[in-house]
Amino acid sequence: MAEKTKDKKTDKPKKKNKILILAALIMLILIISGCGVLYYNFIYKHRFIPTDNSFFKIPEQTERYLHNYHKNLYSLIRDINKELMIIDNEIERIKQLEKKYPEQKDITKDAVSKLEETKKTATEKINEVINMLNTIYIHYQLNSDNKDVLINKKSDEILSKTEKILEDLKKVTQRFKKDENNKNFINKLKSIID
Repeated sequence: MAEKTKDKKTDKPKKKNKILILAALIMLILIISGCGVLYYNFIYKHRFIPTDNSFFKIPEQTERYLHNYHKNLYSLIRDINKELMIIDNEIERIKQLEKKYPEQKDITKDAVSKLEETKKTATEKINEVINMLNTIYIHYQLNSDNKDVLINKKSDEILSKTEKILEDLKKVTQRFKKDENNKNFINKLKSIID
C-alpha cells in the first residue's frame, strides 16, 4: 500500500512538468510570432523600395522624399506603375493573339493602338506630376525654413491629378483583372476536378 502512494506522488510531478514544458513552448511560439508581426508592421512594411519602371522616370531622391513624407502620393505613383504594367502585359497578350490569328490583324491592331494611346497619355500626365514633385523636392532641399509650404500649396492639385490618372487607368485595366480572376477560378475548379 505504501508503494502505491509513492507512485501516485511521483506521477503528479511528471504530469506537472509536462504541462509546464508544453505551456512554456506555447508561450515561446507566441512571443516569436508576436515579434515577427511587430517587425513586419513597423519595419519591413515601411521600408523604401524604388519603383522599378520603364514607363516614367522619377529620381530616387524624389521618390525617397515621397516615401518618407507623403506616403499617399508615393503609393499612388506605385499603383500607377502597376496599372501601366498590366496594360503592357495585355498589349503583349494581344500581340501573341495576333501571331496565332494573323487574319484578325485589324481587330488586334485596333486594340493595341487604343492601349498604346492610353499608356502614352497616362505617361505624359504622370511625367507632369513628377516634374511638379521634383520642383517641390528641390524647394524642400533649399528652403530649410519653409519646407512644407510648397507641398501644402500644391498638394491638392497634385493629389487630384495623380488620383485622376490612376482612376482612368483602372477603368481600362478593370476588364483585364476580371478576366484574370475568371481564369484563376476556372483553373482552381479544373485542379479540384482532376
